[in-house]
Amino acid sequence: MRPGERPPRVSVMEDFDSLGESIAGEAGQLGVAIDEDSVRRIAVFLRLVEKWGQRMNLTGRAKTSLLVQRHLPDALAVLRCRALPTGAARVLDIGAGAGLTGIPLALLRSHWSVCLVEPLTRRCSFLRTARQTLSLPLEVIEGKVENAGPLRGDVVLSRATWAPELWLERASGLVSGGGVAVVFAARSAALPATGALWQREEVLEYRLGDGTPRVIGCYRADPPSGGRGGAGEVPVSRETSGQQARRCST
Repeated sequence: MRPGERPPRVSVMEDFDSLGESIAGEAGQLGVAIDEDSVRRIAVFLRLVEKWGQRMNLTGRAKTSLLVQRHLPDALAVLRCRALPTGAARVLDIGAGAGLTGIPLALLRSHWSVCLVEPLTRRCSFLRTARQTLSLPLEVIEGKVENAGPLRGDVVLSRATWAPELWLERASGLVSGGGVAVVFAARSAALPATGALWQREEVLEYRLGDGTPRVIGCYRADPPSGGRGGAGEVPVSRETSGQQARRCST
């Protein structure tokens, strides 16, 4: 560049293209199929999170690059869980925050009915704005889950709100019979074993975009009699080359 010349202006579209490449790259690493329109809509959502985060503390004022690396992989990894319904289902995201788990799920699984429960008014205002911007049929409930009235879901999840054991206790009153509770943790050892109310059906290990290890446990409500517990050797099958997730079954 010659002295005095201005740097080239980067258009918003070029910026979205770069963001879209990062989103598609994370999806590819986790083995999640994602089309161009879904990439574009997730990019719009993450830009909205970043914009609102400059005015209020949604996610620690994170930039989109950090949102893609540290937050999006958790939502994408949920879609790899074989224990979850393949057809229509009601999904509850408890303590939804900025919707970084529930909204990508709604964007990528249009046959799921997603309900976001969040106690903070400012975050609910953001969730409603995101719903309108993305034209999503989301349900947003403002308030603590214990004050939200009767809630039931085929899939219930909560990210970074309660410790795994406490979350399963709360989830027992939210999941429909035979439904699934999703538990996020930093390592497999932190996941509760099968108990009286839950059958641990699946464990999925993966990494965030920055390499941080993560794990998801899927627990089926009302375990069948005679089902085996969580103790003993866990068979592990690694995913195909280029994918960072690995699956364990219990």
